Amino acid sequence: MTKRTLTTMGLNGIAALAVMAIMGAPVLRAAGRAVPGDQRRWSLDFRVRLEQPGGERPFEIDLSGDWVSTISAVRPGEYDAELEFANPRIQGDGVKRAPADASEQLRRRLARPFWATYRDDGALLAVHFFEDVNPSDRNLLQTIATGIQLVQAGPDRPAWTELERDGAGEYLALYNRATGNVVVKRKLKYVYTDGAAGAPADGVHVDVDQSEVAFRSMRRAEA
Repeated sequence: MTKRTLTTMGLNGIAALAVMAIMGAPVLRAAGRAVPGDQRRWSLDFRVRLEQPGGERPFEIDLSGDWVSTISAVRPGEYDAELEFANPRIQGDGVKRAPADASEQLRRRLARPFWATYRDDGALLAVHFFEDVNPSDRNLLQTIATGIQLVQAGPDRPAWTELERDGAGEYLALYNRATGNVVVKRKLKYVYTDGAAGAPADGVHVDVDQSEVAFRSMRRAEA
């Protein structure tokens, strides 16, 4: 039996994020109660701009690949899922500045699985990493996981808002039911920021340049 040592992070963990945008990520919307072993996979196109310490120029990273979620445990009111960023592809000026082998090393690190705990309505409660995952990788993966969380409402509601959290703080998200089977989520603004190490809470200003995710319902493929 393999022993796993995990570190659990609440959603007020690391605030290295300055601006985050998710661009055109079609995902599978959960339907009904979570069932252990249920797996969903979708293509992901993610762009993030990260501030650098010491006033250095921020850099952008474009990530694309397959996001895989597998239900691993179900409890009253919540469930756990194993998450994996499979076949990651990395581009952007942040990659160009890095040593030649740094991109490949980052690709391998980001492809390691981690775990998340969700409320029944889809709200992300906590993320769980192996202890040896470095803080910057945790922050990036947590940012993706929180960005694509879908907090569901009743089918009769054409639009709704939710207060959600990511590594930078608490933000207001707007959901709209578009045509057909599409729900569009937009991050409107941060209402509270957690601050960087040594800085007071809510002492860091975070702007949202653009953040949009389109959730599409799809039929599960037959075996």
